Amino acid sequence: MGSKVKKKNPAPTPVDASDVSTIRPGPKFSPAVVGLLLAVLTGAVYLQVLHFPFTNFDDPGYVSLNRNVQAGLSWDTVHWAFTTKEQANWHPLTWLSHAADCQWFGLNAGGHHATSLAIHILNVVILFALLWSATHKLGRSAVVAALFAIHPLNVESVAWIAERKNVLSMLFFLLALWVYGWYARRPGLTRYCAVAALFALSLAAKPMGITLPFVLLLLDFWPLERFRTTAWQRLALEKIPLLLLSAASAVITVIVQSAGHTVASAAKFSVAIRVGNALTSYAAYLRKTVWPSDLAIPYPHPGNDLPVWKPFLTLFLIAAISLLAWRTRKRQPYIAMGWMWFLGTMIPVIGLIQVGDQAMADRYAYLPLIGVFVAVVWGGSEFAHHAEWINLPQRSLWLATGTAVLALSTVTWTQLGYWSDSYKLWSHTLAVTENNYMAEDQMGVTLVDAGRKEEALPHFQKAVRLNSWDALGHLNIAALIADQGHLREAIPDYQAAAQLDPGDALAPLAYSDLGNIYRELGDYSQARASYQEALKRRPDLRSAFAGLGLLETYEAIGRLATAVAAHPTAEGYLQLAQLQQQVGRVGDARDAYSKVLRLNPSVDEARLALLTLGKR
Repeated sequence: MGSKVKKKNPAPTPVDASDVSTIRPGPKFSPAVVGLLLAVLTGAVYLQVLHFPFTNFDDPGYVSLNRNVQAGLSWDTVHWAFTTKEQANWHPLTWLSHAADCQWFGLNAGGHHATSLAIHILNVVILFALLWSATHKLGRSAVVAALFAIHPLNVESVAWIAERKNVLSMLFFLLALWVYGWYARRPGLTRYCAVAALFALSLAAKPMGITLPFVLLLLDFWPLERFRTTAWQRLALEKIPLLLLSAASAVITVIVQSAGHTVASAAKFSVAIRVGNALTSYAAYLRKTVWPSDLAIPYPHPGNDLPVWKPFLTLFLIAAISLLAWRTRKRQPYIAMGWMWFLGTMIPVIGLIQVGDQAMADRYAYLPLIGVFVAVVWGGSEFAHHAEWINLPQRSLWLATGTAVLALSTVTWTQLGYWSDSYKLWSHTLAVTENNYMAEDQMGVTLVDAGRKEEALPHFQKAVRLNSWDALGHLNIAALIADQGHLREAIPDYQAAAQLDPGDALAPLAYSDLGNIYRELGDYSQARASYQEALKRRPDLRSAFAGLGLLETYEAIGRLATAVAAHPTAEGYLQLAQLQQQVGRVGDARDAYSKVLRLNPSVDEARLALLTLGKR
């Protein structure tokens, strides 16, 4: 009988202590459960947004005063969405999403907020699934997704209905990344076309996703590690069709934004100023990522007031981090990947091509922040677990992560509260920023809407002092002065508003109001010229059409008044009184009706009209 061989017990499988999902003892969660928990966390933090109204900033143009959107989904709406240049953007998918909300919820703002929140929750879950499927690091993927879900910098993208384009574009951007992972495992034309289709949908929601080909190369480097098996030249050539989509989107965006006169000229912001602000903004985004305080909408551009040392200090910071990322690219590739993701995806909105007057915007960080979170979470986890001098217990890592998520959730909840109404939003913005003419304008509009016109005027006046190019401020000053009865004094501000806004947004309104002023002052030739200029810039402007109609009535009143003065008749004064009553000249109409009765006391129509006017 042969001896029985004694088999050794197999060595235990080593645990990857660098991933919090492998910590033992501790709870085990399946990816589905983690995804559900992330969705619940996001919904709980953002729950209050469902009770918020529309803001008075961009929401009217996108939804609450946009008749095309309010018409709901139809072929006419689809045609309009793909051809319109409204809001100086080409984003048909965004317009259709707003139209769908109007069809389902009408102008119930809570329904519109619910859609934006639902899309953000989807983005959180997809981001988690994408990272987990690519790296098999459950814990790290969950932490990155949680930071993305509840970071205060993302409040603007979710709580602002007009920023539906941001969350919607991100949805298709992340789906394109996920499908690209599927393509990378087994390349094929069908899978590549699926990536391209999702990319096109992302661009049709907002051109922010224009950097996707660059991001795919980063994914090839890590975590897909295709650079190990495929030459980088081939990987770059693979992205050319997607680059063509990026180029097409860039051309369309420049054309539409130039037509809307939203691209700042070199005379307003020189190249040196743009580069300096761009560098400084990178540092500001990083600071607000680490310490999210004084968040506002919008941040005023410093222009020539930017201290020279700030861009150079930021340049040194960027160079230092980039050098660190390069030197550790082999041992910790996620640091280089995350850092380049942040730098690269921020380029379209960093201000080198200046659109609008803001220095930066929280919503611009929605995509770039993912890179920072990946670098910090993966790098921090590796460092904490492999640095012998730290030697933190596993539970301490869980506690630190939970504390960070709780702290960020608290700040986000507070930041959301400022979006509960326009007055709170602009009060907070003015409290945490300086020399913010855009916020001054919007606070003035908010006060006007609330019937507090006397309080609004100083805000508009300050906005104009801060920025002499401010067409909106001049327009509102003119309107308030005219409302006080000072018609001639309002003319210079109306003229300034018309000249400072060369597009089709404010200038037509300014010319139409100028026509009303000149009409009331009896300068009918100037009134007609102003109305015609308004209609030339915006052929569908109803106030200008109505003004021209009234102008004809005014001219008829003038001719008739001259005629009856020369040849007084009861019939002439009756017609004159009726025309004056029609245009709201109650006092003049009453005098004319009285003259009718003096000339012919039997005209009952005049007597009845006097009784009616006397009751007003």
